[in-house]
Amino acid sequence: MKIKSFAVLRFLAWMRDVFRIEGPLDEDGVIALIRNDIEFKGAKAWILVTAILIASLGLNTNSTAVVIGAMLISPLMGPIVGVGAAVGIWDLGLLTRSARNLAITVFISLAASTLYFLLTPLGDARSELIARTTPTLLDALIAIVGGIAGGVAAIRQDKSNVIPGVAIATALMPPLCTAGYGIAHLDATFFLGAFYLFFINSVCISAATYAVVRVAGFHKLSILDPVRARKVRIAVGLFVAVTLIPSVIIGYGIVQESLFDQRVGRFVDDVRMRFPAASVMVTYKSFSPEQSRLELTIVGQSLDSVQRSQVDSLCTANRLRSTTLLVRQAGESRRISGPTDIPSARLLDMYTRTELALTERTRELDSVQRLLQTTTLHAGLVRDVAREAGVLFPTLQSIAVSENVEVWHRDGTMDTTTIAKVSWSQRPTPDVIANLQRWLRLRTNDSTVVVQ
Repeated sequence: MKIKSFAVLRFLAWMRDVFRIEGPLDEDGVIALIRNDIEFKGAKAWILVTAILIASLGLNTNSTAVVIGAMLISPLMGPIVGVGAAVGIWDLGLLTRSARNLAITVFISLAASTLYFLLTPLGDARSELIARTTPTLLDALIAIVGGIAGGVAAIRQDKSNVIPGVAIATALMPPLCTAGYGIAHLDATFFLGAFYLFFINSVCISAATYAVVRVAGFHKLSILDPVRARKVRIAVGLFVAVTLIPSVIIGYGIVQESLFDQRVGRFVDDVRMRFPAASVMVTYKSFSPEQSRLELTIVGQSLDSVQRSQVDSLCTANRLRSTTLLVRQAGESRRISGPTDIPSARLLDMYTRTELALTERTRELDSVQRLLQTTTLHAGLVRDVAREAGVLFPTLQSIAVSENVEVWHRDGTMDTTTIAKVSWSQRPTPDVIANLQRWLRLRTNDSTVVVQ
């Protein structure tokens, strides 16, 4: 037992050495660097405006590379890190300046992005914009881990690759641009979702910086009694927790919807396996925590009441009990369950597209069947043909017969050609090759034979 305890202590000591921040910390130098980074005047303000415009262009054109480039030159991290450091050393002056400059950066960012989205002719919301409207707990975790990396880099005064990486990972700038899009288009969903994403990222980065400063043992400028210091820590923790509550709720909803999609996929696969002659399509799908809705259209096989009961059983087996299932069949207007609210024009279009798909599939199957029949016929003839050809053409050494399938991309039709590859003991004349080809076509009753 003593040997095991000693081994554990040695391992813990090794881990401490691995994660120890080496060398004395220059507290004054770190705080001075943070103070310089929070100021937004002159060139830094212009850099912020250009970065916002670049990010807005990237989001508007769905260009991830452009958005990343804008985040690399973004100076938004300074005031956010300043807030966390100020709370960590209890410097009210630094806290006030950091908060004021953070408010200035937010105002400049929203104004620049709003102006861009008011003037741009590209008004549609692309996926890069939409992705910034649903913050989840995962975004907060990324911000916390990134904030820890940024805080450690700040106290070691080593920002070569860390700070740009944190700026990209935590994505502070795209949410502000998306919030500007919401203002320009008077869309509260875009504005509130994107601004909340920026807010939780900022809070988590500041909280991580606060934790790093306290763990590193920075001296506090204001001496707090233990009771007041404990209240400060509790207040910071509660503020972060309250900030994260909406993201947890949103993230839970996204996870539930993803699980619903997976269950629907398995359910549809089970229906297709149970009824292989039917074509099963999901024509409508809507997730709700209370009551979801799923509509299927089945074409190609008519299901009786027993088979429909089997579909309901498969739905229950795939944990879709709280889902209203509506199953329709081609040419049938009545329903199994749920209201009938699908427009007839939509159903007609759906049936038309389904029939076209089935016709195309039938044509492809017929082509494949003809190909298999031809292949089987040639497999039975090839040995006899080779023997007879050896007698008629003495210089023939071997013959190999294969099928060449040609698919026409315009209509999906398939043509086959029989290729006869032969080898000779001596080079044949063109007449001999032509005679062999004519004989093979007659012998196999296949006009597509080509000798190579």
